[in-house]
Amino acid sequence: MQKQNVVQLSANQTALAQSLATVVETKNGCAVSVDINGKTHQVTGHGRSVAHLHEQDQVLVMHNGEQCIVTDIVDSQHKPAQSFTVENGIAKLDGVNAISLQTQKGEITIDLNGRIFLQGKELYSRAELDNVVTGRVVKIN
Repeated sequence: MQKQNVVQLSANQTALAQSLATVVETKNGCAVSVDINGKTHQVTGHGRSVAHLHEQDQVLVMHNGEQCIVTDIVDSQHKPAQSFTVENGIAKLDGVNAISLQTQKGEITIDLNGRIFLQGKELYSRAELDNVVTGRVVKIN
């Protein structure tokens, strides 16, 4: 996700105020515009820690009329994780809608409906004992 550069305020510009905003429009996971108290503002930058944004996400912004910078995501139904715990040697990651591990050429996603998606250049399955694939119907190609 490519972020826009944040421009430093000059001495004659008004200080930035912090506000809660709703994302109105996004492009490639970045907010293009946000609504602050019923008025739409164009976004000029994002903080590095801001997650992939969707329309209607609630965000914190710093703004002064000329600039509007998204600094944090407040509440989103698209959070990548709700919690991460380790108990009895088992690491558990609880997702809101899904859990996804991604690289440039591969992805493992578990969605909230229990579907597991594996996608990659090559997939390997190895087992010391039986390698069992079960389901109502098992499709190959």
